Amino acid sequence: MKKAFLVFFIFAVLAVESFAQTPYWTGDGGKNIRVTVSEPSGKGLSSQEQSLLPLLQSTIIGAFQKFSAMTVMDQLNLENILRQQRLSMTGNFSDADYIRIGNLTNARLVVFGSITKTATGYTLELAVTDVETGERKASYLPKQVSLLALENLSVIREASADLLGQLGVNLTAAALQELKKAENTARIQAENALAKGISAQRQGTTVEALTYYFQAASLDPSLGGAINRASVVSGDISSGNLGQNIRNRLQVHDEWRTIITTARKFYADHLPYELVYNTDDIRRGKIDFERRTTDLSIDISLIPTDAWKTINNLRQGLTNARQRDETWNFNLNQIEPRNIVVTIEIVNEKNIRLSRAIYTYNNPREQVQENATINFQNVKADDITDRLTVRVVSVNEIPAQKAGETGYIRISSLAQIRAAEETARREREEIVRLEREAREKERIAREEAARKERIAREEARRQWEAEHPEEAKKQQEEARRKQEEKEAAAKKAQEAAESEARRKERASNNRRNEFVFLSGSFQWDGENWMVIWFPLLAGFHWSPVPFTCIGFEPRIGSAYLSLAPTLGLIIPFNKRVALFTDAVLDMGFFGKWNGLITDGLTPGFDFGLKYKYYVGNDTMFYNLKYQGMWYKDSYTNSLGIGFGFQINKR
Repeated sequence: MKKAFLVFFIFAVLAVESFAQTPYWTGDGGKNIRVTVSEPSGKGLSSQEQSLLPLLQSTIIGAFQKFSAMTVMDQLNLENILRQQRLSMTGNFSDADYIRIGNLTNARLVVFGSITKTATGYTLELAVTDVETGERKASYLPKQVSLLALENLSVIREASADLLGQLGVNLTAAALQELKKAENTARIQAENALAKGISAQRQGTTVEALTYYFQAASLDPSLGGAINRASVVSGDISSGNLGQNIRNRLQVHDEWRTIITTARKFYADHLPYELVYNTDDIRRGKIDFERRTTDLSIDISLIPTDAWKTINNLRQGLTNARQRDETWNFNLNQIEPRNIVVTIEIVNEKNIRLSRAIYTYNNPREQVQENATINFQNVKADDITDRLTVRVVSVNEIPAQKAGETGYIRISSLAQIRAAEETARREREEIVRLEREAREKERIAREEAARKERIAREEARRQWEAEHPEEAKKQQEEARRKQEEKEAAAKKAQEAAESEARRKERASNNRRNEFVFLSGSFQWDGENWMVIWFPLLAGFHWSPVPFTCIGFEPRIGSAYLSLAPTLGLIIPFNKRVALFTDAVLDMGFFGKWNGLITDGLTPGFDFGLKYKYYVGNDTMFYNLKYQGMWYKDSYTNSLGIGFGFQINKR
C-alpha cells in the first residue's frame, strides 16, 4: 500500500526532445571565425533582376550558417550597419571597403562578389577576404550561369560548398549531398519572394515589398528575416504614406485594400501569439483513494508576440490614409480566429496517455499575457511512472507539429525558453569577449606598428648620423640649444606663476574683505564689566585699496542698539596674521550713556589682531580687538573676540 501511495508524490518532467544535428563537417568547422556576407554588385541587371543580388546574399548566409560552425552576421543587421555608416547596400566596393565592412561588423572574413548580365546569361563571381591581413582566402572564379540556376539556388549552393572547402571547412559526404540536391520548392519560392521584397522596398514600391514579405513568411515560417522586414516596412508606412508611386485617392484605396487583405489572411494563418506550457511544475490535486486516481495540473500562457507591432503600425497607417473617408469597408480591427482552443495531454514512459485536457482562450488580448491552468482529472495512480511527458496535441484542431512547422502558432515549453535565453546570454558574452579580444589585438598591433616605426626612424637617424657626422653634430647642438631654451622658458613661466601666486597672496593679506558673523564684547566703563553686545551679525569690512578698510558694525545689547561706520588700516605680518585699526563713529541708542557729539552720536577707535586659516577653498578667521569709546562724562574700554569668513578666495 505504501508503494501505491508513494507514486503520487514522484513526478518528473521529460526533457525537451532534441534531435542530433546532422554531421555536416569534421573538425571545428571554422568555430570562432566571424563572417560577413556582403550583397554582391550587379552589372547590367534590369530593375526586375535586382532581386538576384539579395537572393545570392541570403542563400550564402544560410549555407554558411548551416554547413559550418562559423558565426555569420544576418542580412538585416548588416544592412542597418551599412545604413548607419552611409554605405551602399549594393555597390562596387574596393578591397579597402570590404576590410572596413569587416571591421564595422567585427568579422574576420568578408564574402563579396558580383552578378554580371551577358548576352547568353549571367556571370557569377565570388571571393572571400581576410580583414586582418587583406589576403584573398577563397575564390569562386567567374562562371557562366543561367537565370534558372540562380533562382532555384543550385549554383549558389554549389558556390557556397566550394568557398567553405577553400576556407578549411571539411564538409562531410552528407553535407555535400544535401548541397548538391535540389532545394525544396517552398524554400526556393520563399527565398525568391524575400529577395523580391528587398528589391521592391529599395525601389520604393512599399505595397509590393510588404506583400512579398508576407508571402515569403507564409511559404517558409523559418525564414525569420521576412516577417522582421515586414515589421520594419509597416513602421515606415504607419503615417499612411505608401511611397512615391501613389498618385490619387483611388490608388491609395486599392493599395491599402491589398495590404489589409494580405495581412488579414497572413495573420489568420500565422497567429500573433506564442503558447508556452510549464512542464517544470506538474502539481498534484486531490486523491480519490477509492478509485485510486488523482488530479494533475500545469500552467500555460498565451503571450502576444512582436507581430502586434506590425499589426498596429498597419492600423495606424490605414487610419491616416483613410483620413475622413468612412466608405472604406475594410480594416484590421479583428485578427481571426477569435478563439484559440488548446489540447494538451500527459503520457508516461510507456507512451500511455494518462489524460487529455482542453482549454479555450476566448478573444485573447493583444498586449497582455493570459495565464491559465490545465487540469487533468482522474489520472490512474497505477499508470503514473517516474517520468511523465507533457505535450501539446493540437491548436484549433491543427496538430501541434504541423502548427509549429507551418508557423500557425509558436509553441514552446518554459524549459525551451529558458534554455534559449541561456544560449543567447552565452552568445552575447562570447560576442563581447571576441570584441574585447579584437580591440586588444588592434591595440597591440597599433603599438607594435608604432614600436617598429620608432625603431626604423632611430635606425635611419643613426645611419644618417654615421654618414653625415658634421651635420649630425650641428643638429645635436641645435636640438640641445632648443631644449635649453625650452627648459629656461618653462622655468621662467613657473617662476612667474609662483610670483603671481605670491602677489595674490600678499594682495589677499593686504585687504580686509570679511564678514564677522559671530562675536562678543566685554565692556568696562571705569566701574563695572558687562556684556554690552552679542549679535549674530557683528560686522562687515571691505578694502577698496590695499592696507585700507571701511565697514560698519551693528551693536546689539541690553538697551543698546546702534550701527557704527568704520574707517581704518590693515597691516599684515605674514599670510595668516595681520594688525588692524579703525576710527569708529557710533550712531544709535547707547543705554545709560549719551553720545559725546550728540546723544545718539559718539566717536571711538579700535585695534586688534586677525588670524586666518583655510578650510578647503574657504578662508576663515578669528580676531581679538580692543575698542575705546567716548561718551559724555565717560570713556569705556571693550575687549572683544570674533569669528567669521573672508570674502576673497585663497
